[in-house]
Amino acid sequence: MVVRGARYESRADHWTHHWFRRITKFQVVYYKYTHKSHFMAPMTEVFGLALQHHQAGRLQEAEALYRQILQAQPNHADALHLLGVIAHQLGKADLAAEYITQAIRLNSRAAEYYNNLGSVYRAAGRLDQAAVQYREALALRPAYAQASYSLG
Repeated sequence: MVVRGARYESRADHWTHHWFRRITKFQVVYYKYTHKSHFMAPMTEVFGLALQHHQAGRLQEAEALYRQILQAQPNHADALHLLGVIAHQLGKADLAAEYITQAIRLNSRAAEYYNNLGSVYRAAGRLDQAAVQYREALALRPAYAQASYSLG
């Protein structure tokens, strides 16, 4: 066991200790070094961790992980969508609408995207646009209770 503040025999020992502590903290599987000399968790693991942060209200941590996913996979619709949700939660309606619209361009079959875009528009007072988005969500999933309720 390495004691905090102790000298490491090599740079690899230092990074191993650093990443082991970080991964243990977030309860993520330990990954081996890649050829780039750092740990790379699969994007599904990173996305799962981002969702955990988001659901727990740790928006900054979730946002950082969604952005990390988008650096690796710029067309990751779910990460864009949830960045939009975070922007909406922070009161940034224009940015939220932009992210969610980008997600819809990438995956036009996700009723949740339309519903959340409708919520952004409704919060911004753009009720006609909100209604259009709620109808789109219901067209994709007719039994979508949240969109039906939001539409009124």
